[in-house]
Amino acid sequence: MQITLPPAGKLPAIKAALTLLPEKHRHLPPELAEFEKLLDTLRDLPEPLTDTEIARSLADAEPNELPALLDTLATEKARGEALRAANGNGLRTLLERRRSSAVLAALPDVLERLAPVFTQATDTLAKAGAELPEGAAALDPQAVLDSNAGSAYHQARQALDTIQRIGAVVPVHLRQDGTTRSGSQCVAVVDVPVCGPYITDGLTTGYLNNPDELELLKAVGRLVDDYNTDPRLALLEVVRGRYTGCSLSLAATVDEAQQRIERISTASKVKREDALSEHQRRSLDRRQWRTVR
Repeated sequence: MQITLPPAGKLPAIKAALTLLPEKHRHLPPELAEFEKLLDTLRDLPEPLTDTEIARSLADAEPNELPALLDTLATEKARGEALRAANGNGLRTLLERRRSSAVLAALPDVLERLAPVFTQATDTLAKAGAELPEGAAALDPQAVLDSNAGSAYHQARQALDTIQRIGAVVPVHLRQDGTTRSGSQCVAVVDVPVCGPYITDGLTTGYLNNPDELELLKAVGRLVDDYNTDPRLALLEVVRGRYTGCSLSLAATVDEAQQRIERISTASKVKREDALSEHQRRSLDRRQWRTVR
């Protein structure tokens, strides 16, 4: 019967990223290899016999074959019932859980193997990026041709392919409260600073954060917007320093990726200070100074 198997999840991304390594280092970690073998076995199971096929087998049997045939048919019938029961009682969900566990168990090994390749690609991108035109023209073939930067363009594209392929391995779970958007997926390969939230007193225009923190907050917001629009250009601009406090860095664990997501979430929030704000205190001090003088 047709077993309802779970979606592939991160398994294809992991296998694709491992092709970046030398042949002897491309093997799947044991947890994922065993899970893939299980899926292949389930996928290749033969269709169980129908009741009609069982009846026809009995009707066509020779008398001396009947005892052994009954045992075989009973086994086949039981196998079919077991598969139907499993299919109708959460087999897919249970396989998804096992797949998730296998991926989480395998990720440290996979990311450790890929880390040197990621670092090399980042270095290549930084060097190539310095020779490319500014802004979006950096990845525009005609602008690159006009700038005589074809070699740097080729190197940058290869480096970006590598960075994105490796980044696809890292699971990133966006928050459901609207504080992280699809562009926040950049955290798989981009580290963001600790900053925020925006501070307001509800009375003045603008925000009360110090200028340095405001620059970080704006940089994180631009990064998320730009990555949502053009991920490759955003990654290039990260190495070219467009986003203050942000840097290309492979998230080594799921927890690290989620910590980065939390930073983006915080950087998108606005907090109102109900107590007397620093801005108000400064204003009050100036009024008192004028009165005393």
